[in-house]
Amino acid sequence: MQIRINDLVKTDISDLHKYIEWSQDKEYFLYPFGKEHYKLFAYISTILPPGSRIFEIGTRWGSSAAAFSRNKDVHVFTCDLEDQLTGSPSIKDIDNVTFMQCDGLEILEEYINCDLIFIDVDPHDSVQEIKMIQNLKDLNFKGILLLDDIGLNPEMQMVWNSITLPKFDLTKLGQDRKSTRLNSSHVSESRMPSSA
Repeated sequence: MQIRINDLVKTDISDLHKYIEWSQDKEYFLYPFGKEHYKLFAYISTILPPGSRIFEIGTRWGSSAAAFSRNKDVHVFTCDLEDQLTGSPSIKDIDNVTFMQCDGLEILEEYINCDLIFIDVDPHDSVQEIKMIQNLKDLNFKGILLLDDIGLNPEMQMVWNSITLPKFDLTKLGQDRKSTRLNSSHVSESRMPSSA
């Protein structure tokens, strides 16, 4: 995946903020490049080939799914244990987004052929993330893996450090480094190779 900074900077997601449940995240959709990671997600979706599929584990209020939906030729499947999408409109109203209330780990095998899998699960304690990454390896996932909050706490830093595959920290492309550690969101890419 090649990221063109000039195109990333021009990414506009301001029209998607109406689908966001949480007022703080609504504001993030209006921020300029580099202040919040949603423009990066939207841009990544635009450089995926038409017909690509994204599987997000951890919907919460739908902010990431809304950003990934920027490319109408990409379908976003997103799941969470709880349905927090009670407002209208929400991401449930976006044509290329499918929300599922379920455990992403339990349906991971059904979405193993997605081009991109994004893991953003609470409580960011490394337990679920490590289990999901191992399952992706066991299932021979060959796409792009994005991880959120890799610098949030020592547990998530350990997850990041434990990945031995080629990886790239994209934090500086999506988040103002001046943000506090608690509000900082780190996005990372790792392409899973086929097993030998």
